[in-house]
Amino acid sequence: MKAMIEQARGWWTGRSPRERVMLSVMGALIAALALWFLVVAPALSWRTEAAERRAEANAQRARIEAGLARMQGSSNSTMTVNDMEQVAGQTATAASLNVALAPEDGGLGFTVTQATTGALFGWLAQLQAEHGMTPRTLVVSENADATLSAQGVFAGG
Repeated sequence: MKAMIEQARGWWTGRSPRERVMLSVMGALIAALALWFLVVAPALSWRTEAAERRAEANAQRARIEAGLARMQGSSNSTMTVNDMEQVAGQTATAASLNVALAPEDGGLGFTVTQATTGALFGWLAQLQAEHGMTPRTLVVSENADATLSAQGVFAGG
C-alpha cells in the first residue's frame, strides 16, 4: 500500500504546476457532478414525488369522506335493480369494461375481469358519484397479467 502511495506521489510531483491545477479542477468538477447526480437530484425528486403523492392522497380522502356522507344520508332505494343494471351496463361500456351483471341477493351482482386499476375504480367512483350506487360487497383480486378482477353486489331498493 505504501508503495502505491509513493508511486502516486511521484506521479503527482512529476506533473508541472499547470497540470496539477488543471487535474485538481477536473477532479473537483467530477466530484461536484457525482454529488449532484448521486445525492442532490434524487433528494429533490423524492420531495417532489412525495408532495404529489400527498396531494393525491388528500384528494382521495376527500372523495371517500364525501361518499361516506352520501351513504349515510341516502340509499339506493330510489333505483330498481333493472334501473341499476341499465346504468351500470352503460357506464361500463363507456369505460371499456367487460362487466357481467345479474340480480343477486336483492341487489345487482357484477363481475369484472381483466380491468385496469384506473378503469375499474373510475367506474365504481362514477357510479357512486353520479348515481349513488355503492357496492354492498366488493372483492378485488390481481390477475397474473397485472390487471384486476372484481366481484360485488350493489344494494338494491
